[in-house]
Amino acid sequence: MVAVTLAFASLGAATWAQNANQTSTEFYLAYRVAFDKAKPVADIRPWHSKAVQAKMDATSKEDAVMMFDMVKMLAAVTNLKVIKETKTAAGVTLSVEALDSDKKKTTGQVFLIREGGA
Repeated sequence: MVAVTLAFASLGAATWAQNANQTSTEFYLAYRVAFDKAKPVADIRPWHSKAVQAKMDATSKEDAVMMFDMVKMLAAVTNLKVIKETKTAAGVTLSVEALDSDKKKTTGQVFLIREGGA
C-alpha cells in the first residue's frame, strides 16, 4: 500500500494499492479525482491510511460532515500539476502547483509514504 500525506490539497493521508505500472503522479492525480468527486467523506475512506480511517471512525457524523466540507473548501484547486517527483526513504515527495479558488498560483508538497510493505 502507498499512503499519501498531503500538505496541500486534501489535508489527510490516503492509502491505495498502487499498480506496478502506475507512477506516483498518476496515483496522486487519481486520488484527487476521487477526492474532488466525493460527496460524503466515506467516498474516499478506502484511499486513507489505517490511522486516518480510525480517526474517521471516531468522529461523529455531524463533525465529519462539517470537517469534510471545510477540507473540500480549503483544498479547492484547479489546473493541478505535479512538477517534480523526489524519491525518499519513506516513499516519494511530489512538488505540486495549482490555481486556488481566487485563481492565484499556489504550490505545495504531497508526501507519499509506504504502508503495509508496498
